[in-house]
Amino acid sequence: MEPYATVQQVYAGAMVFTRIAAMVMTMPGIGDQAVPVQIRLSFAFLLTLVLTPVVMPVAPTPPVELATMALQVVREVFIGLMIGSVLRLFMASLSVAGEIISLQSTLSFAQTSAPGLVEPSTTVATFVGLIGLILILAIPAQALAPEAAFLFVWTGLLAAVAAALAALLDPSLTRTQSL
Repeated sequence: MEPYATVQQVYAGAMVFTRIAAMVMTMPGIGDQAVPVQIRLSFAFLLTLVLTPVVMPVAPTPPVELATMALQVVREVFIGLMIGSVLRLFMASLSVAGEIISLQSTLSFAQTSAPGLVEPSTTVATFVGLIGLILILAIPAQALAPEAAFLFVWTGLLAAVAAALAALLDPSLTRTQSL
């Protein structure tokens, strides 16, 4: 084993990093303004270190021309931005669905400050958005490490559903419910 990385490994790592960094910068939760850029880039670098050995067998060979390499970098950034934007669009649609649910169920007077949104949102919309964020982060964790996801992520989702059921048992929200 060589003590240094080959050109193929560096190229594959750079391509993985460009896609992951663009995705992390735009995805909900991690890509919000509340998370510092250094933390987001560190998270992207950590994911790059984890995913590069997986991608190495199918990674293309480094191109000879600089223009071809620049086009491949732009393509990877575009794909990463699209993945993050689709996730952000999913979260926006969940927020709209929560607003509609709260308007239809006359719970629209309960306002909370929603993380990731500038204006305050209804409690139902915030709850639906947080459940969607848990699912966005839980599905890859379930695929990569099922035992860890079962112990940590899905128990949080179960607690959120239990809190929603407790709120449904007292729909007037005049007294606190304990589980």
